[in-house]
Order: sequence, then C-alpha cells, then structure tokens
Amino acid sequence: MSNPWDRNEGKLQPTSLRLQPPARGQIAKLEAAKRAVAKRQAADDYDMVAERLRYRGIEPVGA
Repeated sequence: MSNPWDRNEGKLQPTSLRLQPPARGQIAKLEAAKRAVAKRQAADDYDMVAERLRYRGIEPVGA
C-alpha cells in the first residue's frame, strides 16, 4: 500500500479538502450539546450517589 502523501508531493491540495472554521450556528449547537451531555452526566452521577446512599439506608435529600 503506497503512502497517499507520496502521490501529492509538491502539489497543493484542492480547496475542498481544507478545513473550514465552524459557522456560528454550529458553534452554538455544539455548546448546547456539550451542556446537555454535562447535565445528563450530572444527573447520572446524582442517581449513582443516591443509589449508594439508599443501599446504606440513607434517603437522599431532593430525590
């Protein structure tokens, strides 16, 4: 198998292969997705801790 860089040595790549910066809308969507994942992770962490407390006979506050 040949190295793909060998075939393109000394040639400029087509503009379609260059990375473009994300659009503003994409950035907002990614940040919203990150917040949703963080919120879901926090809920999972809370559930795990609450389950451990219940196992020990302690009822967690706010459950």
